Amino acid sequence: MTEITKISPTLIVLSGLPGSGKSVLAESLSRALAVPIFSIDPIEAAMWRAGLDKTETGVAAYEVARALADEHLRLRHAVIVDAVNPVEAPRAAWRNLAAKHRVSLKIIECVCSDETMHRQRIESSGAPNTKHGPIPGWSWIRRAHHPRSCLRKR
Repeated sequence: MTEITKISPTLIVLSGLPGSGKSVLAESLSRALAVPIFSIDPIEAAMWRAGLDKTETGVAAYEVARALADEHLRLRHAVIVDAVNPVEAPRAAWRNLAAKHRVSLKIIECVCSDETMHRQRIESSGAPNTKHGPIPGWSWIRRAHHPRSCLRKR
């Protein structure tokens, strides 16, 4: 039997605008580390399939991801979270969750610094839909794109 190296209990949060590469990186990390991913997009898409209105699922999807991460951290497992984290509330929730379980918090903010490439990723990804559901259009992303600190307090 092959020995699997286990990562210590850690909360890894990938954050960034749609099209920044966070989901691709989260999937690669998950495979390499054998750690589960809790991604907002498929959680929210499942809520839509269950009949919830799209205007009601944003915060709820973050709460589901937080609850799943909480349970895994309680069991002393490492966890990857894949989320835009556009406002302070979810950023604070991840910091508080890591503190609650006394685990390491690793924050990775994904940024596509080439605006032309970022726009191409959004427009060629099947927008307005990804495999999980609709994503914001380029105009929203451009308005939302501003220098920010991912999870640190401002």
